Amino acid sequence: GGRTLSESSSVNSLWDLAQQQDNQSSTDVSDTAETRTLFKEFFKDFKGKEKGGFGAARDYARECLESVPDTMHWRVLLELADLSKRENRLDDARALFRLVNEVQPSGHQGWLEYAKMEEECGELAECQRILARAVNACPGNESLLLKGIKLCEKMGHLPRARSLLGRMQGATLEKGWRVMLEG
Repeated sequence: GGRTLSESSSVNSLWDLAQQQDNQSSTDVSDTAETRTLFKEFFKDFKGKEKGGFGAARDYARECLESVPDTMHWRVLLELADLSKRENRLDDARALFRLVNEVQPSGHQGWLEYAKMEEECGELAECQRILARAVNACPGNESLLLKGIKLCEKMGHLPRARSLLGRMQGATLEKGWRVMLEG
């Protein structure tokens, strides 16, 4: 149907569910072989649910948030955000990307995908704002710095591009040269 993810109150309920699960967690479960295996299983099943439509995939993701370890929540939400983007449900995708970045602010993938979506939509100023927050949340992340440098160059903000380039001090020589040459 024509209902959006937000209209079905899923974004807020997904956030509440993720927070509730995080608050109930008595132990910190890190990214282990077990969680990686669980995510692979989720991903395979999620892709299968996509064939049944957006609603089926969204509902499956919601069910998974109730049962997967807290450390997987951001990955489940990221997949749902990506699906929303591919289904051209951009408001839903934005809300979900924001949620991913709240749940896992140090995970560069959520920031990067959110910034890419805004750039693809022609929202360069919003892309720049997202990257500014991302670079602060994930200092030294080369992927985010490269994205920021390229965006600043595209927008003609060369002093900002140089500033970001300076933050790549710890980058390998090969990566630094690649940035300089591709720039």
